[in-house]
Amino acid sequence: MLRPFCIESVYLFQSEDLLAALEATGVKVGVANSVRVAQWNAAEIYPSATNPALILTDRQRAQLAMFRSD
Repeated sequence: MLRPFCIESVYLFQSEDLLAALEATGVKVGVANSVRVAQWNAAEIYPSATNPALILTDRQRAQLAMFRSD
């Protein structure tokens, strides 16, 4: 069975900040938690570079683009 890799997006979360934000909203932290859309958007590093914690180089972006399904 063929299972090709497909990378549509990449996110980078700062775990301490994410846990604090979840706990502040009353979310019980466990195995399966809901991360809010705004948190996902703020953590994205590819294809949109909205997280300033890690800026990908053009080469890194091109390498990730090879795994897109478009």
